[in-house]
Amino acid sequence: MASGTDALPATYRPCSASSTTGRKFSLFQAAHPCQDVSHHQHNPLHLVTDERSLIEGCLKGHESYHFELYKRYAGKMLVVCKRYAGNKQEAEDFLQEAFIKVFEKLKTFNHTGSLEGWVRRVVVHTSLNKLRSRKLYADIPDEAPIEDANAPDALNEMSEKELLLLINALPQGYRTVFNMYAIDGYDHAEIAEMLGINEGTSRSQLAKARGWLKDAIAKQKKVREDAYQA
Repeated sequence: MASGTDALPATYRPCSASSTTGRKFSLFQAAHPCQDVSHHQHNPLHLVTDERSLIEGCLKGHESYHFELYKRYAGKMLVVCKRYAGNKQEAEDFLQEAFIKVFEKLKTFNHTGSLEGWVRRVVVHTSLNKLRSRKLYADIPDEAPIEDANAPDALNEMSEKELLLLINALPQGYRTVFNMYAIDGYDHAEIAEMLGINEGTSRSQLAKARGWLKDAIAKQKKVREDAYQA
């Protein structure tokens, strides 16, 4: 499969009539594709309900199947990218590159887990690769004592939107480790390997993230109480 933006199906690459050199595919183009996928001569996509058929269609190069795979998972994966990225534009850039990798590596998917889970791992790894070069961490010895500020229970009571806003306000280093550990389920050994740091640094960043979130929630609670009493 072609590399770079050519790896994305033409269905959702920029329209030739209106695109500019170097312009990247945006999520909004998924809702308004350059080509009408209903005109494709492949099996109707409303009949493609199982992952295996969807993957097989993609591997055969059918653009309508590529578009369907993207449409199924792009929304959820953008949320993942937003948790790691510093802003919306960066999140869309992460997503763009992640789906290039998804289509390049789809032939390696071995059906031992869900396709969505596999796509998510590609998205997370892509986001981390983009962040790794920023040198966000100073290593802390593994044996260094770490104060563990437990994540407040209030996090579990927040809506997805509220939680995303709060996590996005974390400093980048804290945010990355918190996402990986608390949300995406990686342990400190895995985080250390993936970010090129040691486990002590991972634990320290997580503890600092939890402390930051605890303080932020306490401040939000006080603002609400003061407003109620006013």
